[in-house]
Amino acid sequence: SFRFDLPWGYRSSSQIPLLDDGSPIRRLYNLRSLDIDSAFAVTHRILVSLSELPLQSLTLGHFSTSLPARSPRLQFPALQGLSLYTEASAIAEIMQYISFPNATYLYLGISDNSSSTLAHRTTFRSIYSALPVSLRRLEIKIVSHQSERSAEVPLGPNAINFDDFVQPLQFLRNLRELILCARLYNHTPEFLELLNGDLMSLIPSWPELVLFEYNVEHYSHYTYHTQPHDRPTVDTIFAFARTHPHLL
Repeated sequence: SFRFDLPWGYRSSSQIPLLDDGSPIRRLYNLRSLDIDSAFAVTHRILVSLSELPLQSLTLGHFSTSLPARSPRLQFPALQGLSLYTEASAIAEIMQYISFPNATYLYLGISDNSSSTLAHRTTFRSIYSALPVSLRRLEIKIVSHQSERSAEVPLGPNAINFDDFVQPLQFLRNLRELILCARLYNHTPEFLELLNGDLMSLIPSWPELVLFEYNVEHYSHYTYHTQPHDRPTVDTIFAFARTHPHLL
C-alpha cells in the first residue's frame, strides 16, 4: 500500500515524480494499493505506468487530465476498488480511457464548478457507460461549489435530472450498496428531488441490495414559495423495502 500527497500548488503537464521511468515505485511489482491525492495532470504515460502495476485499489484525487485522442482502453484486470474525485469532465475522460471489468467498488466524488448548469448529462452518460457490471458497491457524491452569496444558478437544458442520475444504474444487477448524494448551492429545491413516482420506478431494481441512500441537500439564501411535492409515501417505501428483502 502506498499513499502519495503532492505539495499543493505543484503542477505537471506530463509526469509526476512518483511515476517517472526511474522511480523506485515502478519496481514495486507486488504493489496492491495506491492513493495519489493532490493537484496533478493525469496523462497517457501515467495511466500506462499504473496499468503495469498489479493494483487492486486505486485512488486519484484533485486531478486534471491531459490525454490524447482515445486509444484502446488500458486494462486494469486486478482492480477491485477505484476512487476518483475531481471535476466531472476529468472523471468521464478517465473512465473512458481505462477498463476495470472485475471491480466491485467504485467511488466518484464529482465537483461541479459550472456557472450555468450542473454536470452536463452527456458527461454522466459517458461515466455510466464505463461502469462494470461486477460492481457491488457504488457511491456517487456531487458537490456544487457555488457560493451561497451568488445568484441562483439557472439549470440549462442539458443539466442532469433524476432520470439521468439514477435510472441508468438499473443495469447493475449485482449491486449490494448504492449511495447517491448531492450538496447543491442555490439550485431550486426541486432539482434532483426523489419523488414518489421516482421511487416506484426503482422498485424492480437491484434485487440483492442491502444499503440504499439517496440524499440531496440544498443550500440557498433564497426563500422559495413552492407547492408541496409528491414525496415518497409510506406505501411506496414499504413496497421498495419488500422488493429488496436484504436491506439493513
